[in-house]
Amino acid sequence: MKRRTLPALLMACVIALPSIASADLVSVWMAGKGSYISGTGGVFENLDPGMAGGAELGIEILNIDLMGEAYLLGGDNYMFTGNIGMDFSLDLGIRATFGAYLTAFLFKFPEAEAQGLNIDTDVLETAGIGAEELDELEKAYEREFGSTAGELSQWAAGIGPRLRFQLDKSIAPLLYIGVEAAMGWHIMLSGDDVTAEAKRQAVNAAIEDQGLDNSQADAVRAATGTDESIESKDLNGKNYSFGAYLKLDF
Repeated sequence: MKRRTLPALLMACVIALPSIASADLVSVWMAGKGSYISGTGGVFENLDPGMAGGAELGIEILNIDLMGEAYLLGGDNYMFTGNIGMDFSLDLGIRATFGAYLTAFLFKFPEAEAQGLNIDTDVLETAGIGAEELDELEKAYEREFGSTAGELSQWAAGIGPRLRFQLDKSIAPLLYIGVEAAMGWHIMLSGDDVTAEAKRQAVNAAIEDQGLDNSQADAVRAATGTDESIESKDLNGKNYSFGAYLKLDF
C-alpha cells in the first residue's frame, strides 16, 4: 500500500507544480494603451501635446517586475521605456495596483537637417574678426561635428524613478480593462545637448588654434551661441502620464 501511495503523491506534485509556479512565481501580461504624456525638462516640454497610442509587455518573476513600453507620440516621435521594480495589488472586485520602478527612457525623433554654427557676423566684425578667421571657424566646426549633428538630434535618453497607480476590472477570463496614472523624475540628455557641447568644443579649439585674445574669444562664443554651458535644470525634470488600457494578464 505504501509503495503505491508514494509514487501517486509524487505524480500529484509533478502535475500541480506548473500551476503553482505559474500562479505564485511567474506572471506575464501584455496591454494596448492610450495615454496622455507630459513632463518638464527640455525633452518633455518639446513634445507635441495630445494622446499617444502604445503597448506594454511585462513579466513578474518572484515579485520583481520587468516591463517595457512603446508609444507613438505623433509626428513620427516615439518613446520607449524599460522598467524594473515591484508592485502590490488589492482586489475587491476592482483591482488596485501600486508600483514603483526604475525607468530608462529612450526617445526617437525625425532626423533634422544639419545646422551650422548660425554665426552672428556683426558681432565678429565689431570684435575685429574678419572673413578668414570666420572661414576657419566654420571649417573647424564641420571637422569636429557638422556631419553627425542631424543624426544625433534624433535621440534623447534618460533614467529615473517612477510611480504608477492602476485600477482595472476583469471583463473576461484573463482580460482586464482599466485606467492608470504615473509620475516620475528623470535626468535626460538629448542629441541636441550633445551637439551644443560639441559646438562649444569646436569653437574653443578654433579659438585656441587662431590665438585669439580674450575679448575676441568672448565675441566668437557670443556670435556662435556657445557662451553658455548646459545647465542641470535643463536635464532634470518630472514626467507624467494618464490613460486607459486593455490588458491580457496570464
